[in-house]
Amino acid sequence: MSLQVKLRKFLDLKSVAQLQRFLITGGISTVISYSIFLFSIHLLGLHYILANILAFCISVIFSYNFNKRWSFQAAKQQKSHLKEYLTLYLITLLVGSLILKLTVDFLGIIPEIAFIIGLCFTTTINFIGTKFFVFKE
Repeated sequence: MSLQVKLRKFLDLKSVAQLQRFLITGGISTVISYSIFLFSIHLLGLHYILANILAFCISVIFSYNFNKRWSFQAAKQQKSHLKEYLTLYLITLLVGSLILKLTVDFLGIIPEIAFIIGLCFTTTINFIGTKFFVFKE
């Protein structure tokens, strides 16, 4: 598929609706993830990278189910997309953790803000990857 065809597919009305549902699901998932992150740092005393991994693991369970059923309305007869979803989200966990590490250790940004900076990057990667790799049509 050519880049032009992929770009048209990405910008069609169905994709806009998918993006809206993905962002709503992502917003809820982010609240879950950020709450767990803060809880883990402040109440459990975990290192910010470990807190990030824990928050990721819990929020990915939520987001997988909602993205599959609601955001992308993947057909039930299709094979499970869990392997592809986990692969994509593992990649973004690594990207997010790297951004977290760089912004905290090298830029001196507090983990609570660095986590949000990383979300900007990982959300973009997750939508594109989920649409074209995981729940592709």
